Amino acid sequence: MRRTTALYRSCMNLATEGSLLALENEGMKRLGLNAQVMAVHTGQSGGSLEVIVAEISRLSTAIRETLGELATSALVLNDKSVRILHLSHLRTSYAAGWKAGIAEANLERYHKTYGRTRERLSSHLSELERQLLQAGRLLDDLTRIAQQIPPISSLIRIVVAEIRMKTEELLGTVADLTNFHQLLEGKIERMREVRRHAQARIDELREEK
Repeated sequence: MRRTTALYRSCMNLATEGSLLALENEGMKRLGLNAQVMAVHTGQSGGSLEVIVAEISRLSTAIRETLGELATSALVLNDKSVRILHLSHLRTSYAAGWKAGIAEANLERYHKTYGRTRERLSSHLSELERQLLQAGRLLDDLTRIAQQIPPISSLIRIVVAEIRMKTEELLGTVADLTNFHQLLEGKIERMREVRRHAQARIDELREEK
């Protein structure tokens, strides 16, 4: 029971971390809007800023779409983990019943029912494992997106040198991007850790059978 409870909590934590990151990603829209406003005010020299606006928008959209897929995966993880928790309770009860003693007349029914419970538990564990693999692939996608943030910061610094105006605002955008990049990488690592914990609980449950 301890393992299945830990598995359920891991799945819930993965969903929570993804939701928090989705909220933080909304800040990327603000950065894009700031750059867009500055591009308008720089006139003909704003072409480079338009590139930055497009890149920030692209990354924000990519993050939002990936987190949307992760949220869908998290719903399945939560559902399966609840079912596994329930079936684990049943299995524990059946095991306790066996120790207490089963009447000869009920043995066949007991074995069939217990067998179906184990089969359903195994099926849910397999589905949960597939969803965890999918979550791992989505986290890899987020990592690749995160790696694209530092080049944008470098591009902003180049633009600052080119247009020599609005320097303070642009460098503020660099600071915001840097902070978001650090937060994004931290959240990704946290979700990877939660995913590894969930997989470890699945492996332990498989060993119990």
